[in-house]
Amino acid sequence: MRLLSVLLFATVLLPAQLTGAGPGAAAPRHPLNIRPGRGPRQPQPGRVSLTGLWVGTAQRGAITTPVTLQVTQTGSHIEATFLNGPQHSRAYSGSLNGTTLELQFPDYANALTATVEHGVLTGTFAGYAKPELLRLRQVPDIAGNWSIAVRGPKGETAWKLQVEQKGTAVQAVVLRIDGDTGMLYGSFHDGVFTLSHFNADGPNTLTLSLLPDGTLQAGRYIAHRVAATPAAPQPAVDDPLQHTRMEHPDEPLRFRFPDLAGHIVSSTDARFRGKVLLVTVGGSWCPNCHDEAPMLVSLYHRFHARGLEIVDLDFEEAAQLADPTRLRAFIRDYAIPYPVLLAGMPDQLDQKLPGISGLNSWPTLFFIGRDGLVKAIDTGFAGPATGAAHAQLIAETTALVQRLLAGR
Repeated sequence: MRLLSVLLFATVLLPAQLTGAGPGAAAPRHPLNIRPGRGPRQPQPGRVSLTGLWVGTAQRGAITTPVTLQVTQTGSHIEATFLNGPQHSRAYSGSLNGTTLELQFPDYANALTATVEHGVLTGTFAGYAKPELLRLRQVPDIAGNWSIAVRGPKGETAWKLQVEQKGTAVQAVVLRIDGDTGMLYGSFHDGVFTLSHFNADGPNTLTLSLLPDGTLQAGRYIAHRVAATPAAPQPAVDDPLQHTRMEHPDEPLRFRFPDLAGHIVSSTDARFRGKVLLVTVGGSWCPNCHDEAPMLVSLYHRFHARGLEIVDLDFEEAAQLADPTRLRAFIRDYAIPYPVLLAGMPDQLDQKLPGISGLNSWPTLFFIGRDGLVKAIDTGFAGPATGAAHAQLIAETTALVQRLLAGR
């Protein structure tokens, strides 16, 4: 059904955060909590290329001023411009002699003289006024898709990192087998891209450093750019539709749990007989479950009259089971029209829903045909931050529902 590229990466990963073990652990959207790594490895000696954006500081005494310099190099000829918002201050002439850069600004009788070593430009800007000490770093281009081989806690072998970049500004999202991190935003400073967000579900941070060999470092992990025609084998993409399986496919998915009013809802109820049934396993603490809810509500309104039913099996910590205030807010915020059942605590998942292998991700969506048997199981959810992957997931989920309603 779906080609969801669930590869991704993080830095210093905390095992409890990767498992998506529920509210007793850290929130499952936060698999990263990345601390600054060692920074870029030192590049090997080679041809100097200055083309690109350089950022850093100018220092005079105790005063530090941010500097942005755009450089275009053709052989030893250099064109360079200081960027200050919409204002551009262009060098009259420029040259590169070995590793020494010289830029002339005759309008103010100033000149920039600097050397380039290990991706760092250091020197002075002086002439008319007292000299400014410059230290700039070249901003690397990390936009695109990256993959990393992992041995994840849910048995996954690859994750995906999607990066968008404009100058020093970046935004990125990580996709795992069980969902995504939500969009992270940041910028380049002192050789490292630092990204983060602080949402209603809490904080998340990520640091990225481009290495001389073209790979991307985050803590102890190395990510490889996804090539259209890779020269070497790349990590196999984990298929969300193969991660979770019924141990006995000829047996139905059985459930019997109370709703928030205490009424028991069972898989054997007459309302589900001969219907197409979607059963989502999640929790109100789960960010990816929040991302999934609008899609399910839309499907229900669109196809309920044609025979679609949906049930949400909700797993909450003990305090919320006793007084599900967060779950009530979840139901209210998304105007959920289908039954939401209190199934238990997250660590009771296997006990409450036995006979299912690989049931360890939030959310997990079961597609049940009119004959009462499970036809597909989709693990995780690619949220809006994943862009094309999110649109593709909704389209393919809708198509599968339509096929099941048609009896195919």
